[in-house]
Amino acid sequence: AGNLRFRGKNPNNYVTFNNETWRIIGIVDGHLKLIKDDAIGELQWDNNEKSQWINSSLQNYLNNEYYKNINTTYKDMINLSNWNIGSVSADDRDNATIDKMENLVAKEKLEVFESYIGLLNLSDYGYAADISCKENLYGYNNCSNSNWLFNAKIQWLLNTTLTDVYTIRDDGSVKYNSSPNKYLVRPVVNLKTDVRIESGTGKKDNPYKLEYHKDPVSFETDDWPTIAYNVREGNIDKYTVGATKQVDLGELGVHTLRIANKTTPSECKKEGFSQTACGFVIEFADIINNQQMNATDTNVGGWNDSALRGYLNDTIYKALTKEIGDIIIDTYVVSGHGLDDNNNQNFTSTDKLYLLSTHEVWENESDSQIKYDTAWNNTRQLGYYNDLKVTTNNYEGAIKKYYDDSAIIWWLRSSHSNSNRTFYTVNDNGSSYYSITLENHGVSPAFRIG
Repeated sequence: AGNLRFRGKNPNNYVTFNNETWRIIGIVDGHLKLIKDDAIGELQWDNNEKSQWINSSLQNYLNNEYYKNINTTYKDMINLSNWNIGSVSADDRDNATIDKMENLVAKEKLEVFESYIGLLNLSDYGYAADISCKENLYGYNNCSNSNWLFNAKIQWLLNTTLTDVYTIRDDGSVKYNSSPNKYLVRPVVNLKTDVRIESGTGKKDNPYKLEYHKDPVSFETDDWPTIAYNVREGNIDKYTVGATKQVDLGELGVHTLRIANKTTPSECKKEGFSQTACGFVIEFADIINNQQMNATDTNVGGWNDSALRGYLNDTIYKALTKEIGDIIIDTYVVSGHGLDDNNNQNFTSTDKLYLLSTHEVWENESDSQIKYDTAWNNTRQLGYYNDLKVTTNNYEGAIKKYYDDSAIIWWLRSSHSNSNRTFYTVNDNGSSYYSITLENHGVSPAFRIG
């Protein structure tokens, strides 16, 4: 009672779990219950002819080797559950029609076993048929075309007769077989009660996406979905500006990310104000590699038309893990213009990844060159550099290092308005500088999450 089930031939119950396609059986005993859409193979239920789930070889495999290989983010979602492994007699099965399925559930609940991974109960299969089905489980072959759990192949179930193990047959009926036989295995999990459906329609081409709402511990230890959820909820006290976390970019190496900003002051709400230093901003704390800003000797078109912008939002973005890519939000970016840009207007763009600007790194004390960043007043200093009191006179806090621990020059997105071929850079000592676009300098982007 109180459970919700997906029924019928092909309901919209597809969901992404473990970066795979699974399906939602329903909300059962307060938990989302999922089954893998495709089988993991044909396996023995038990290799010693036993018919008790607790000691079976399949139970041992699913809750050890298989469970260990589940992605950590999704593994954290799995509830340690009491699986209903009570024995079911042939008479119990033959009396199990949709309107009497609760009697079968009561039999299954007479014995339980605590673990993470299980299989379908007989009753799960029974409830999945269209409500119009009047057959008992033995005769479910007459309802197979209206039951989404039927896949025309023999698959193992969780319950036994005490001597044999129940299966869904290739015609849709429920019968029992000897445990050493090899049949399809479709793992089943129950999720923790604080796992929620975040998005999607449940269709195969737009499956539901899950989110586990965990309280924050630290930026370094929390997974990315947890960080993103707590950022959206404003629950970020545990995430301190300057805190770091490593990211593996594959062939581009392992790098360090840090929290660069957490606040959204009122100036961020002004029309035409760049959002690049507003909200929860993460920047690379080191240098990924060296690149040209442009392969042509010009800053015309500014950041918008630069080759490096394309490189960041293609190559670098694709190198990020899917978990990070999924939570990066679009950012409204304002950038200064160069000497030969038409109309002398600042540029705006919408980016996933972007380079910092002069004002986002330094506050200006005496650098006369900074005035040539025409978008200086369209952004603000990031919290990380503000906390370090980084200015054009006190700039050591702006130093970034390459993989060999050497400090190198790194690019900013700000064009120099008194030149038609330069962009601002951060010098290897942290001071403000500018370079022609053909030079190779450090790449160290930022992004926002939410």
